[in-house]
Amino acid sequence: MNETTNAVALSTPSNRGHLIAPGVWRMANGEEVALGGRISRLFARGADMASFGAVVFLASGLASWLSAGPTSFFIISSLFIGLYLIGQSIGLAVWGRTFGKLCFGLKVIHTAGAPVSLVRGILLRESIRYAAIASGLMDLISLALIFRDDRRMLHDLVSDTVVIYQSVEWPAGWAA
Repeated sequence: MNETTNAVALSTPSNRGHLIAPGVWRMANGEEVALGGRISRLFARGADMASFGAVVFLASGLASWLSAGPTSFFIISSLFIGLYLIGQSIGLAVWGRTFGKLCFGLKVIHTAGAPVSLVRGILLRESIRYAAIASGLMDLISLALIFRDDRRMLHDLVSDTVVIYQSVEWPAGWAA
């Protein structure tokens, strides 16, 4: 290869999308999409946390109804919480949405525009997100990152994902 060809090869865009203006992401195929808004993302997180609270409430109600002792209560609660976390993570990996993102018309995609893979969605993004929430301080750092122009939080940066607006397309007869 001569030097001119090398220079052209190095300057071609990568297979990733990129920010072209605050709030606008260009995917690798050239399509431009609106990034999920900061407020929408925070409300989606609130909806996820509320649904998590509802699951914990149901688990404790079931344990009380069964007159379960402390060990049974722990097992029932852990089972409900585990199923909830698995459901949220699988929803993200399969549809690109958690419950909260579904409520607010948000979707998680790879920065190139492809759907989020199971490994990227669960092992990277969600494990980092749950660790950040559990640690508190790391969650504050992650929340502060949403004020970047690309609106990507810590778990988005590590897993190479971006949150966009995308309306939900319901099957015929499901939506009013």
